Amino acid sequence: MKKHLLIILLLTIFDWSVNAQCTSSQGANSGSVFVNDIGGYVWSNPQGAHYSDNVYATCSIGNMPPYITNYLKATGFGFSIPTTASICGIEVKVERSSSNPVPVHDYLIRVVKNNTVTGTNYASNLNWGLTDSVVTYGSNSNLWGTTWTPADINDSTFGAAVIASSLFPSNPRVDQITIKVFYDNSTGISDNSAGNDAIRIFPNPSSGNFTITFPDITNNGSVEIYSVLGERIFSELVSLTSKKEINLNNISRGIYFVKVYDGEKYYCKKIIVEKN
Repeated sequence: MKKHLLIILLLTIFDWSVNAQCTSSQGANSGSVFVNDIGGYVWSNPQGAHYSDNVYATCSIGNMPPYITNYLKATGFGFSIPTTASICGIEVKVERSSSNPVPVHDYLIRVVKNNTVTGTNYASNLNWGLTDSVVTYGSNSNLWGTTWTPADINDSTFGAAVIASSLFPSNPRVDQITIKVFYDNSTGISDNSAGNDAIRIFPNPSSGNFTITFPDITNNGSVEIYSVLGERIFSELVSLTSKKEINLNNISRGIYFVKVYDGEKYYCKKIIVEKN
């Protein structure tokens, strides 16, 4: 009986909600390594996309299909996001134009994770004009359809990739690719009983298998689980749902914290793991 009373007391004390503090950011940083990756026509002087200096990475799209460029893949952005941070969003900016009046437009605009092009394609329908313009993709709350840790961002193989396309022979060019990363590194947790009612975990205590319910998440939400030492042991994007089943059979008994982001607000609640 005393054991269960203690558990109930701990659950009452440690039910928290926290407001998103995604006001921290790094960048915009320019890439330092630029290479061709699979696609179509080859980029010449890919390193020309390093600085905004009118020295370009260029491509000549010919009159044979496919009428697209290779990926111009940029990595080596030199981030140093704190290891305790939660990544909130990634913003990519591409300074680009075309050296002749034949219409050129985006075909693929994606991010690079562990040196692999991945995530949501945010290509726009805007034509590449004859003069340089900077176009922004993503935002402070957009994770490009994948999960991120600070280690992913800080790795030299993190970056962005661009493919341009045209219906006719053309000459797209890129002057610079930059990335800005937004993150939450707040440690303050405030008591908020209304927020406590928005997230539920059952059963709690648990053996490591439990269900989390939360406000409907339409897009760009996440569920994370931390140990009392701040180590992240689980992270997954969620969207179009209000429930997540968790199966962590191999974790040790103890206290853990479930952190749910609904796109605007963080909720944090404690889960106690007991083993027979």
